[in-house]
Amino acid sequence: MFYFRAYGRPAPQGSKKFVGNGRFIEASKYLKPWRESLATAIWAAQETRETYARFEGPVVVEAVFLIAKPGSVKRLWPSVMPDLDKLQRGLGDSLETDTQLLASDSLIVKWVASKVYVAQHEGGVVCTIRDATEEDLKELNDTAKAGN
Repeated sequence: MFYFRAYGRPAPQGSKKFVGNGRFIEASKYLKPWRESLATAIWAAQETRETYARFEGPVVVEAVFLIAKPGSVKRLWPSVMPDLDKLQRGLGDSLETDTQLLASDSLIVKWVASKVYVAQHEGGVVCTIRDATEEDLKELNDTAKAGN
């Protein structure tokens, strides 16, 4: 199992902005610093371990994205942008590309993800990565069967 806490402003990955001449760029100007924050947190967590963590088989990723709550917001949940799936995409890509913690982000067979509001200075993500188990597979298969 691998755990880390990254600080910063979670940024979505995948929204593109057209800039002309058939070129697109990431829409979020916060993506690069966010990915750097993720990598820094992952490397710091690696340093606390006796052995280097690297996942090469199916994994479950649990992530709680901590969104800084603007003072004027009254709602309880961050049910506005950024989209949760795009936050997951950025995290998954960082786990593979920026840190090689995962041999490939396609190894993620189950996500447990949410986003919650926190105080302005506490933004980031709390994340746990673990090997997928036979129990996970049974649970997912049971869920699929219940849907039929």
